[in-house]
Amino acid sequence: MKKLIFAAFAAGAMVLAGCTKVEVKDVPETRAIGFDNFVSNAVKSPITQNSDLNKFYVFGGTVADNDIFNNQEMNVSWSSGDATVTYSPQRFWEQNSTYKFAAYSNGNKTCTNVKINSFADDDDYAHLTISDYTTDGTEDLIYAQSANAKYSWNGTDEPTVVEFTFYHILSNISFEFAKDAQLDDITVEIEGLTINSINKTGTFTGEDIVSSQYNFAAWSSNTPSAQSITFTTASTSQNGGSITSDQLYLIPQSAENLTISFTLKSSSDEVTGLPAEKTFTNIEIPAPLNKNWNPGFSYIYKANITAETFDSKPIVFDVQEVKAWETPEEDIDIEDEINLGAKN
Repeated sequence: MKKLIFAAFAAGAMVLAGCTKVEVKDVPETRAIGFDNFVSNAVKSPITQNSDLNKFYVFGGTVADNDIFNNQEMNVSWSSGDATVTYSPQRFWEQNSTYKFAAYSNGNKTCTNVKINSFADDDDYAHLTISDYTTDGTEDLIYAQSANAKYSWNGTDEPTVVEFTFYHILSNISFEFAKDAQLDDITVEIEGLTINSINKTGTFTGEDIVSSQYNFAAWSSNTPSAQSITFTTASTSQNGGSITSDQLYLIPQSAENLTISFTLKSSSDEVTGLPAEKTFTNIEIPAPLNKNWNPGFSYIYKANITAETFDSKPIVFDVQEVKAWETPEEDIDIEDEINLGAKN
């Protein structure tokens, strides 16, 4: 039996700088703390570009009081590619105090079990810990440290706007099944695709963003369970067509020794002889080169569906040759018959 052969492809991350602005209103004797943001265009997900982000949540404050912002909701509106960030009630800068900030958004929603990490004055940046985060694969979790390590206002100059660049901190997983051309005019459907055991709950600890997404998202996880994969369109009748799953946003983790199960169905009948369905269990899928699903990266698992996938062999015809004309051993002489006819 020829098994399905999977290939895994990974797409890397790229930071996409955006031109954004924030309106900071003057207030008597002090100034409001203003925020601005843009999103790293790392993977295709619910938040694929800046304008998909409409809410994020901020932690931060001063060394003396790091609870000034505690899961504070920020509302983002967009106009011509520019963002305006608002929140209520507003907080105001204390003169000559040192501030630090960090932020996240869970598919434009809040998370539970979030806290700000060590806030000692010698720490470079403020970071968050998100404990016991559980995903069903539908939410895109993004995370940001502030553009500057520390902020302060001297009471005279225009205060600095707090800027965030958000990064995707989950892994993006999808599956694609291509129907071979030998199954022309046969509809193929996939049913019940499941990753048999992965970690769906984990704890995230933010780290300084240096140069790549390997460096800033530390995950620990130890709660394995099955994960179902859904398809917007679960079948294809197009000759040479493919079936692509919905995208899943999963805990970064080891991708070694992962297996999937699923059933393939065909529109075959007694005339074609192709089985109506074939169930696969515990099919091992390949791990990426570094053996892990990394934060902020997209992984596409591809497989080709052929007749052999259904344990079938097509009936094949061949032509050995077309025989040449043969000639008799002797020529047939009709000269006498021609002459006889002439005398008559």
